[in-house]
Amino acid sequence: METTIKEVQKAVAESEEIVINVEQRLYVIKSLNGYSCLGWDYAHGRAEKVAKWLGIDAPKETPGTVDAFDEYRRIMRLGAEHNAKTGQRCTAELDDRFTSYYTRGERVEVTWKEGYEDYSGYGARTNGRKARFYVGRSTGWLPSYLVIHNRNSRGGSVILSVAVESVRGLGKGRG
Repeated sequence: METTIKEVQKAVAESEEIVINVEQRLYVIKSLNGYSCLGWDYAHGRAEKVAKWLGIDAPKETPGTVDAFDEYRRIMRLGAEHNAKTGQRCTAELDDRFTSYYTRGERVEVTWKEGYEDYSGYGARTNGRKARFYVGRSTGWLPSYLVIHNRNSRGGSVILSVAVESVRGLGKGRG
């Protein structure tokens, strides 16, 4: 039986089993038949954005604690509930630097900040500093922009905005 994304999200949301990985600054969450990882800083920043969107107090707990993880889950649950009632989506995760390229269906070349190099694909030819892709967008109440490698790709990974040094449009062609 194949596991759906919604089933994994539900398992993470309901999981009572988390381990704090101090060295890597991660919450390690038992979910279904495995584990999921969530960075402390990412979770805290995401909770701050959603809290602002909802008009509620920002998270107060110190990142890297069970209380901070519970606070993150509470704020995410409130965001999902707000969406279910109103149909509104929180666009806080959508980096404005990518919006026009997404809207026009244009390829981009991203230069990654030092320390975030990607040696896969095109990046292998640029010492990991650059990547070329189309910009996609995830669905749901809290969408993110995605790396779409080519027009035939089905889905992609989330663009980690904090890792992006610069973005340059390449037009609609191969670039």
